[in-house]
Amino acid sequence: MAIAETGSLSRGAQKVGRSYRHAWGYLRRAESVLGIPLLTVRHGKGMSRGTGLTEAAFALMDTLSHD
Repeated sequence: MAIAETGSLSRGAQKVGRSYRHAWGYLRRAESVLGIPLLTVRHGKGMSRGTGLTEAAFALMDTLSHD
């Protein structure tokens, strides 16, 4: 959720006390295991660039939060 709140993988990782490299690797492994994309990358400059979560990621978080 920190990625959605900050709009950035780097700032989201920092917010939860992880390194960017750790967060990137963790999410890529999760995507590989689950077989679905979890991140969207917005290319560009300034505030228009960043990282977001896919609808599948939000659905997964919603499912896990109800257990």
